[in-house]
Amino acid sequence: MNLNNIIDFVVVALLLIVGVFLTYIYSVSIAITLIISTIGVWYFVTGVFTEGKKYEAFMKTPTHRVIVGGFMLIIGVPLLILYSIGDVRIALITFIAIIALTMLVGYYTERK
Repeated sequence: MNLNNIIDFVVVALLLIVGVFLTYIYSVSIAITLIISTIGVWYFVTGVFTEGKKYEAFMKTPTHRVIVGGFMLIIGVPLLILYSIGDVRIALITFIAIIALTMLVGYYTERK
């Protein structure tokens, strides 16, 4: 069994537990978007800093981790901004910026 898979499982399980505790502080919609964004950041960052030599069962390449993390960020962060601020234009700008960032970092990790 690969150590990275165990670490990913532990981190996601801890983030889900934290998400349940966040529902006592914030509304459920904000807690869910916080958890989706945090899991997305985890996969995005670990995709940038892993080597592409080992193949795993779910996340086959670092670029795949970056894309999955970026997809979670594309969903979570604009919704979090929309729920917090309420301005659709800022959420749309954030949405476009995260898409561009995901594409650029995915290209960078694929070239690496």
